[in-house]
Amino acid sequence: PEALRAQGLYRGSVLGGGRVDIDAGLGYLITREGSVIDVGGASDVVNVATALGRGVAYTATAESSGGGTVKLAARDGLFLDGSYRAMAGTSGGASAPGGTLSLRFADAKASTDPWGVDTFPAGPLKAALTGGRQLTLFQTSAAPGALWPGLTESDYLAGAVIDPVQYNGKARFDLARLTAAGFGSWYLASQDEMRFEGTVNTGVTNQLRLESQRFSAASNSASVALAAAAAQIGNFGITQANLSSTPAGLGTANFSVTARDIGLVGNFSLSGFATSEFVSSGDIHFDSMTAGSANRAGGGSYNGMLKGSGEVTFKAARLAPATFSDFVVDLSADPDSRVTITQNGTPGPLLSAAGRIEFKADTIDHEGTVAAPLGEIVFAGDTVTLGASSKTSVAANGLIPLGITDQSGRIWNYLSGSYTVSAPEKAIRINAANSEVKSGATLDLSGGGDAYAWEF
Repeated sequence: PEALRAQGLYRGSVLGGGRVDIDAGLGYLITREGSVIDVGGASDVVNVATALGRGVAYTATAESSGGGTVKLAARDGLFLDGSYRAMAGTSGGASAPGGTLSLRFADAKASTDPWGVDTFPAGPLKAALTGGRQLTLFQTSAAPGALWPGLTESDYLAGAVIDPVQYNGKARFDLARLTAAGFGSWYLASQDEMRFEGTVNTGVTNQLRLESQRFSAASNSASVALAAAAAQIGNFGITQANLSSTPAGLGTANFSVTARDIGLVGNFSLSGFATSEFVSSGDIHFDSMTAGSANRAGGGSYNGMLKGSGEVTFKAARLAPATFSDFVVDLSADPDSRVTITQNGTPGPLLSAAGRIEFKADTIDHEGTVAAPLGEIVFAGDTVTLGASSKTSVAANGLIPLGITDQSGRIWNYLSGSYTVSAPEKAIRINAANSEVKSGATLDLSGGGDAYAWEF
């Protein structure tokens, strides 16, 4: 290579870490202690074209590639004792991203009975096969050992049947393995529940996505602090049921997510956390999904809900529902609940329209920015306070993209469906026994702005 480099002939690109997909379907996925899945990036010095005054020179340049992708999936159980490598290459120049881990503990069709055991007599076996899928996340500080020491290699290599009563529907995953591996993005999904055990204080440099119906604390001592550049938390349609009745649970654990942008998606609950905090230097946006039923009286089937308890704090440049999103933050089951909204940064342009966001808690303290252009904002509780620096707006400023047209404007579509719509009612509502709008608070219901569809 050195001779080729000297002549400017060692040209090409440094390939990325590749891709490993393992899907156990309706079975168990097992990675034994000592195994390694390697999708790490690479680095080299190659001749890269550089423009001169006349012509091109091929200069020896250090190049690196990003880590690859690991996708792991199973329905019945995950026994993940192996390790991973997903770091980017280490040459000079612009840094490449770490790899991506996608872990899905769910039935491919979100079925609760893919085995067809509904006619089985009631008992431990039927309960195990049709019960919820529960993924427990934790973080070790010492060198990790086997997560499932009772399941020996000789047992399953000899054809022994894994006891479904003991193992079905259970998965545990050590996040320390992912941090050590150098993954830049995590996409973790569990069909029914994602539990956090002990102290979890970690994060990724790129994207974090956690998907489940229910996020819970394994005990009152659980303490969760997650960080990412962009984070999404919620239920992205892993099941189609509306979860507005999911109990939130009362506990003393704490949960926090910090990112530059945070999306809360679909219908899900936070259970067992006394405090939950979402901190964004940009927006926190509330995104709906198609659900089985409305999440409120008069609502539609395209909605979302965060159901929780204790104190939930939103600290962001702005809180806003996505276009047509109908989202409720509901802490009303806890008589001592509190929603706190504070300012963190300066918001940029907002490109959503006709959304609705409602906050329901015993006490609501609003000192930040909440916006729903051409939409509706509702605060409902016993005591609601809009602070002196708060900004609450349903006004539209500038041009907002709103769907697409077809056949020279004859048909308008948003998402994948056709809608017949009228101009939405812009409204800011406060439903409370005790309410205070402090001097200096801004409530903006002004006209103006335009929503445009596009066609190409």
